[in-house]
Amino acid sequence: LEEFLKKILQIVNKDIKLPPGIKMSSVLNTVQFLTLFYNYNSSSSKLKSLHQRITEKINKLDGKSDLMAVKEEIAQAMKIIDLHLELRNGSENADTLLRWFTNYCATQGTPEEFNKMRNFVSFSTFDPSRRMSGAQVFLFSFLKTHSTKPAYLKAIVGNTIKRIRAIPQVMKMNPKVAESSLLSYFQILYSIMIYGADIKTEQIIEAIQTIYQFYFWPKPIGGIAKDLLFMMERECLIPGQTLRDELAFEAVCARGKRDAGPLGQKEALVLHMVDVTCPSSSTFCHIMRIMDKDEKEEGQRLKIGQFSVPSQVLIMLNMMNFDTSISRKDLDSLLRIGRSDMKKLFDECQAVTEVLKQRRPEGMTPEESHEYRSQNFRAMIAKWPELAAQRDPGDEPISVDLKQIELNQLHDHGFPLIMPPFFHNAIKVDLKYNLVTPEQRKLAFEGIILPPESTMFEPLLKNIKKLMYGVSPVNKLTLRLILTGGDRLMHSFLCAYLRLLEAEPALAENVNFKFFVIPTGLNHLACFLARHDSWYNRHIYTPFWSDRFLLPWVYIDPFDKPTAEKEGNMMTKFFRDLVDNYVRNAKQTMGVKIWKCKVFDTMPDWDNKADKRDAKKSVRRIAFSDVSHAVKDEPSQIFPFFQRLEIGHGAELIKYCESEEKKMRKRLVELTTKRDLNTQEGKELIRLRGELRPENYETRRKKLADKFGRERYQTPELMIRFLKVGMDGTPVRVLCDQFMAFSQITLSNVPMHSDKDTFPPNPEDPWLEMFVKSAPSYSTKKNILNAEPAQHVSRVEIIVRSPTDSFPVLVDGQLFPQVKGQKNSGYKSIVIEKMLDSDDNQMAFPVQTFFPIKL
Repeated sequence: LEEFLKKILQIVNKDIKLPPGIKMSSVLNTVQFLTLFYNYNSSSSKLKSLHQRITEKINKLDGKSDLMAVKEEIAQAMKIIDLHLELRNGSENADTLLRWFTNYCATQGTPEEFNKMRNFVSFSTFDPSRRMSGAQVFLFSFLKTHSTKPAYLKAIVGNTIKRIRAIPQVMKMNPKVAESSLLSYFQILYSIMIYGADIKTEQIIEAIQTIYQFYFWPKPIGGIAKDLLFMMERECLIPGQTLRDELAFEAVCARGKRDAGPLGQKEALVLHMVDVTCPSSSTFCHIMRIMDKDEKEEGQRLKIGQFSVPSQVLIMLNMMNFDTSISRKDLDSLLRIGRSDMKKLFDECQAVTEVLKQRRPEGMTPEESHEYRSQNFRAMIAKWPELAAQRDPGDEPISVDLKQIELNQLHDHGFPLIMPPFFHNAIKVDLKYNLVTPEQRKLAFEGIILPPESTMFEPLLKNIKKLMYGVSPVNKLTLRLILTGGDRLMHSFLCAYLRLLEAEPALAENVNFKFFVIPTGLNHLACFLARHDSWYNRHIYTPFWSDRFLLPWVYIDPFDKPTAEKEGNMMTKFFRDLVDNYVRNAKQTMGVKIWKCKVFDTMPDWDNKADKRDAKKSVRRIAFSDVSHAVKDEPSQIFPFFQRLEIGHGAELIKYCESEEKKMRKRLVELTTKRDLNTQEGKELIRLRGELRPENYETRRKKLADKFGRERYQTPELMIRFLKVGMDGTPVRVLCDQFMAFSQITLSNVPMHSDKDTFPPNPEDPWLEMFVKSAPSYSTKKNILNAEPAQHVSRVEIIVRSPTDSFPVLVDGQLFPQVKGQKNSGYKSIVIEKMLDSDDNQMAFPVQTFFPIKL
């Protein structure tokens, strides 16, 4: 820590400069990480002197200094260090210090940034090339860790409630700051309660009285306040029930194959879908210590919703401990009870809580609830000796299952519960597709056209089938999948997911899918989520999409086998905590609408009469069922997408970039395997390693784009026929333009930072934002798309004029057709429309967020 502070002081004094590729934000992140999570001599005079000298220097910086851009970041880092030094040295004013930490944790940006965010049209998503600084990422982890200390917990909850009280006043001055801060305070309280913090009933009642005023606020605040109030009222009536309810939810989620942790719980299983060829994903797996192999079958196999015997015992004892005393003699009797009787006792305890939940709306007080629980629990404890004496000899006592658990030791601590540990498992695949032709479908007697089979389909299906023990339509499995990568991985997984729903309907209808997005590659959906969910921005997007978030950082070549990290690595623990919190606390679901692109390898029949029929109907609003289709043939292939589809310059540019990058990687492998390199080859090797690093993706693509040339490509002559819709999603009219060549055709469902000419799309809207740009030689013609290049559409049909022409399409970052070595490979026609389920409702991709996405 002292060495890092020395470097900062030298940089401020202009004695040294940061090395190339290292940013001040990485240095400041590391300083705060060391400050909050490592043991060090906080009373060191050298440490205090360095801190003081840096603070004095930055206060004297003038407007001409090149450090003015990071002055606020340095000042904030020094403030956090100063506060934590006082806290560690046993300051009597711990409440004030924790108030600062709580306030910093909730603040999600400056008023200037929030004012900028007010304009959704000009700032609809983040620029992925603008890497965030992560100064405040550590504060929530720090507060959650210290919430186990009663004195600290009281201060954290008390200060959070005080800040919530001040929100109405802040709302008058800056509504966006107030809204984001309020949601953050709600998130702090919610997260602390989920992890079983022992908050006193008096504080919970105070929080209820404070939060109640927000119950009638508009969405999203009113809905979240309602859920939080419900949780707190239930916690008052049944202490500890929030954690127990979360354990019940974990019981219906996918679980690992072994019992782990001090309570012998089943591990909570999380599957990561990982691009094996992506260096950033390999680095992520290395830091997180994510395995890509199955663990040995250990422990009791449980059905969905079923608790193991140790879990049943500990949940029951934890529930009883709040209301009645349990002696060592009682525990001895309990251990002699059989498993079947233990299950009945556990069900009786659950029945008590269900009765209290039903009586909550009747106005039951905490005192009345305590009396009701005490009577029932004392009666249950009194039955233990009798149940132990009457145990059937064939029914093994529960002491057999609790051999590894020190029950007497847990008795001294009040039988505390903890959330089960996570087992992170990776499904590592490349992003290739198996495309089936119409002829192959006929030979296989396939009557339905499925999305292309990506390489992750088989391993995904295999892993899900292993988890189906005890699953039924009544007891559904909740499967949590983390999509670790960029746009291309998202599309590959979307194909696998939809193919799974179509090919295995009996399996899919018994599984509730929950998807989480971690951007280790260029991921435009993650950029959109971070723009509109400030908690996701801080705790997921910033640390995982930052350039060298901490120092020293690691870089793992996906083709090398890295050494295993030690179990006690603090960096691993920190990043694991971030992901675990994301999986457990992101309870909001955003349904990203799914679309499909039907492609035709040969010229389909085009119904010219459809335009005349639609022209008669277009004088008024029409129903979807009345819309005529010009293309009715069976497509060669179907490509689903939920981000965007491009034709023209974008698709050709990606095609060119992929070709050039493939040459660069081939040359890199050649130079890496070569033993003796001359000077020129050594320089070339260093240059290629630098250019192919994942953090240089944007720079590399920009250079290749400049080389490719903006106006170098135009499509062949195309006809575009589209269904225009209103802002409520209802059809307005069908429009068909003349044959033209285009430089660009884009259909967007998720906005990109580079979009300038079209209204930003909302992923939950049932229409796409279409933008077209005519080729220069056609730009002066009088037609619909030259006059209005931006359109709201729900169906688009495109066909080439000449049967010898074709064009490629770029679908969610994936270029199709994936035919190597053919210059003119492409499609004759495409149709873009909604992906519908069996009930003719548009399908949605469920992505989990912390805060509701409000547009």
